[in-house]
Parts: sequence; C-alpha cells; structure tokens
Amino acid sequence: MIKVNKQKNRIPRRTVLKLATISAGSALLQACAGSKRKSVENTLTPSDTKTSAPIKALHSTPINNEDTGPIDRNYGEIAPLKYSGEDPDRSHQILWDIPGFVSSAGAKIPDPSEKAPVVIVGGGMSGLISGYHLKKYLPIILESADRFGGNSRGESWRGIDYSIGAAYLCAPEEGTPLDKFYKELDIYRRVKSAPEDEPILFNGKMKPYFLKGDTDPAVATQGAILEKYFSDVLNEKNGKVFPELPPTTEAQKKIVKELDAVSFRDHIRKTVLASDTIHPHLDTWLEHYCWSVFGSSYRELSAAVGVNQFAGEFGKILVPPGGNSFVAEQLYSKLKKEIGNDRLRSHAMVFQVKTVDDGVWVTYERDGEVKTILAETVIFACPKYVVRKIFTDLEPGREKAIRRIRYNSYLVANVLLNQKVPDGFYDLYLLADGKVDGKDIQGTAERHRATDAINGSYAHVYGVNATNKSGSSGNNTNHSGVLTLYRAFPYLAGKAQVLSTGSYFKFRKEFIDQVENEILPGLGISKTAVVGLRIARWGHPLPVAQPGMINSGLVESLSKPYKSKVYFANQDNWLNPCIEQAFNEAHHWSGEVEKYLEAKRLEKTKQSIGADVVSKKKEGDSPKNEEPPKDNKKNESKKAE
Repeated sequence: MIKVNKQKNRIPRRTVLKLATISAGSALLQACAGSKRKSVENTLTPSDTKTSAPIKALHSTPINNEDTGPIDRNYGEIAPLKYSGEDPDRSHQILWDIPGFVSSAGAKIPDPSEKAPVVIVGGGMSGLISGYHLKKYLPIILESADRFGGNSRGESWRGIDYSIGAAYLCAPEEGTPLDKFYKELDIYRRVKSAPEDEPILFNGKMKPYFLKGDTDPAVATQGAILEKYFSDVLNEKNGKVFPELPPTTEAQKKIVKELDAVSFRDHIRKTVLASDTIHPHLDTWLEHYCWSVFGSSYRELSAAVGVNQFAGEFGKILVPPGGNSFVAEQLYSKLKKEIGNDRLRSHAMVFQVKTVDDGVWVTYERDGEVKTILAETVIFACPKYVVRKIFTDLEPGREKAIRRIRYNSYLVANVLLNQKVPDGFYDLYLLADGKVDGKDIQGTAERHRATDAINGSYAHVYGVNATNKSGSSGNNTNHSGVLTLYRAFPYLAGKAQVLSTGSYFKFRKEFIDQVENEILPGLGISKTAVVGLRIARWGHPLPVAQPGMINSGLVESLSKPYKSKVYFANQDNWLNPCIEQAFNEAHHWSGEVEKYLEAKRLEKTKQSIGADVVSKKKEGDSPKNEEPPKDNKKNESKKAE
C-alpha cells in the first residue's frame, strides 16, 4: 500500500491486510505444485475428489498432538498436488447432517467424561488469545483442524517460513493492551517494517509513484486528496475522527453511524473526492484492496469498516516471518507450556453445545471417539455460521442476525523461487489494465485474478541455516525466495467455485498463467526460477459488512452473551477481519468470563464459610457443652420467700 511519512499509531484495530483469527476445519494436506516444467511433481496422483467414506472413519489415524502448531515444517521440496488451508469435507459431512452423524456414532450424546471451567470452541487467533487470557483456569481449546491458528497459519520451505493466510500487523501504540501482548509474546524481535511507499504493477510494468500519477497524470489530483484524507483520519487531524469498532466515545459513535449508512465507494466519491466519478485506476486500486482484505467489492461494503481498515494502511505496518502464523505460533507455544499439551486438542470437531442447569455440555468427535465435557463457561471463538449449526440454545434474534451475514472465499498461492524476491516492496498491488466493470464484479474478478503479491520472504533472516523436520535443509536460503499471491472471490458464486470438485487444477493453471505472463516479467524474474506453487483454500473466512448492518443492531445481536455461560469472541462480531479485532473481542469477552468465574467462586466461598459457621454454631449448641438446666420452680419458690 501507499503510506505517508508522518503517522500516529492508534491502539486497537487498524488494519491487517490479510484477515486474521478464523478457525476452520481443515486437514493440512499442503498444495504444492512446481513449475509446469517440473515433471517430478506432476507425476503425483491428483486427489481432489470428496471422500465417500463414512464420517466415523474419517479419523481412523490418531492425530500427532505433539505437532499441531500453526506452522507446518514437514514439507520438503515436493508436496501433494492438493489444497492446504481449509478442507470442507469433514465439517460439511458432520455439521450439515448432525442427526445423521449422531446416529452413525451410536445414536446418543454421551454424558460428560470430564469437567472444565472454560471450553473454547475454535483454535484460531481469537481462540488462542482467549485461552491465553484465561490460562490460569486451564481452559480446553477444541480446534477442528489438524493445526491451530485458523487462517493465521504458515508453512516452511528451505528454512523460509511463509504465510498461507494472514500476512501482517499494524503497530499498536506504546503501552496499550495489544502492545503489551506483543511484548509478552516477544513479537517485536523478529518483525520488519514494511516500506512506507509501495509500487504497483500496471499493465505488467512497475509503477513506483502511483498516487502521484505514475499510471496517468490525472490520478495525481484525486490521489493527493485520498492520501491527505486517510492520513488525517488516522491521525485525527483537521476535525477527522477515526471510526473505532466498537466505538467508545460520542464522537466515534456519531462517525460510525454516519459511515455505516453508505457504501465505502459512495463515501469516497461523494464525501472525500466530492466528485461524480473516480479515476478508473484509483477505482481498480480500491476495488482490489477491498477484494483482498474483505473479499468484497467496495461498492457493497460499509464505509465504517472500509475507512477503519484503509486508514490503517497509512500507518506503520509490521511484517513477521511467516506473516501472522509467527504470532499464532508464539501464542501456541506459550499456551502449550502454561496449560499443557493435552488441553490443546486439534482435529476435535465440536458438533453440539447445550446449556444445562450446572453448566454447558460441549460434545465433540476426535479420532473416531465422541466425548462430552461439562464446562462452567464456553467461548465460541469460531465463525457465527458454525455457531448456528452447533449451538442448540440459539435464540431467534441471534439466528436471524447470523443468517444475514455472507462469508466470501479466497485463495493464497505461494510461489517458490530459486532466487531472492527483488527488493523495493512488501505488498505489490496488481492493477491489471486498470479497469473495473462495476456492474459485473464477478467478470472483472475472474479476469483480474490475483489482486496483490506479497514478498513472502520479506522478514526472513538470510544467512541463517535451518532444517525442516522432513530433512530439507535451509542452507541455500540466500538463493531462495517466496512470493505470496492473494486471490479473492468477491461475489456470491465464488464460494461454490472454490469448493467445487476439481477446482484446484483449474485455479492452479490460472495462477501459473498470471505468474508467468504478468508478475514474473514485471519483477524481472525468469520463469526458470520457479520451483513450485502451493495453494491454500479458505472457503468461509471473510464476513461481508454491508451498509446498515452496524446501525441495525446486528452486531449487538451477534455478540451478546447467553445466560452468562456462553460467550462469543470472534472478529466477525463486528464483521471486521483483522487481528486487532480478534484481539479486542478475545480480550474483552475473556475478561467477562473471568468476572463470571470469580463471582461464582466468591459465592461458593461465602456459602462454604456460611456452612462452616452454621456447623460450628450447631456444635456450640450441643448438650455436652451446655450448663445444667436451672430448677425454675426452686428459683420461683425462693423469690416468693
């Protein structure tokens, strides 16, 4: 992105370009494919068809619970020709037919076999953060995928960790809860700041000064207005207010209400530019940004969410090695030491959550066994469409709100290179021909394909030897690099396209075509430098915040607790896909859980003390401690005398 030199880093929730913290059911069969000239990889047998095995047989092989961290370092030079990321087969077979699954598993939900103060459903970023805040209660975290991290996951090749989902962070203000959290996890020691000024690729050519009119001098006027406006919003200068989500001050509430009433595009066109038209190149740039970040056209995106994230692009961006998977791995490692490996349960598909008089029953399947936990409290750190499937006590209002949310899809392709990625950029936006047909977003997206290319090895420390578990050496990392491409599907039919049988080979071919004919020539890289192509699929990660959803009260319906026993901590509480939102929701609702648990313990202590006092009092009133009764008649006789 284009960035300005002077900045003020706001505390929560400024953008993370590639969403964070969604936990999804996924089997990590990494989709690695080489250059189409690499016959050794092309000899692998494709395996994109859905399994026809009974649900119970999906987990016949026990999970290695010692290797469930967010970064997979098991792959060498070659990996299967198949998607990594989210594999929907298992979750669809179980969650889309829960009665059928229960019948196949024995036709009865088992009674609880263990108890826990807190059970967290979902081991993505918000689930891990919630667990970290509540670690003194030894929470059990249930994640449906083979690995924790949600879409903040990564992989490694020749010692280079790269992201298969969320890519970077916004620098928080010194002393804020998020800043303290990053310091506790020792994040700052490995991050690298992204360049303040990023080039774009237009018609296959690098353009370093886009907003200054590099692609067309006519861009410069509107580009300067946009740059000043969003910089002022970020720094809250010249009367501008940053639209925090959730808003906490009256000024923030007012601006969020105003912005949520219109689309992001209409706000930019009418309010920011005060023009009937937006230059086609700027229109394309803003569309590509919103496709990449939100999986949505900025023509249908609430301006409240759009301004919130886009203004953050004019601040300081921090890039960890492996993107946000580095943060997730640090968090996972800390939790593993604090609460124990046995309480971090991957491949655990929760399919029923039900409140009872003495708590909450959480029933899940793992390794072919169905088990139930009796929890005092439950945190749903998974997307709301999963909540709707598994929470038996879902209120009509919350269900209606969840049904209003649309989740869009995206793919991430990592291009493995036998050379370093050229310097000079971190996130390179691909403007194609600079033309968007606003009446045919699907057609434009299918034509433009990937919207941006990230230097996936940007924060890698070269010259340091590393070895993967598979034995692949990282000694040659001085001559290797990774390009990470993001392709969103910002239209209704996109999810079906991504999840369809055979989609892997279709989109792999399209990625290769764009890499070889647009991206590599623009970067001056030879096709012969490509060693492999690995693709991650995310079918349901991006909630679309349409105009009016905040003002309608939908977000309150999504996030309010249920009977003080069930809480909801996910970035889709506010339909805002970023790590700051995940942190805020986890931080807030885990605090509420702690208050509830402490209140219960205090009440229990009072009851225990009261019972003890009563018991002692009874002991004191027993006959053996009493004085002999007086002879009242004798006393009365004496008094009479």
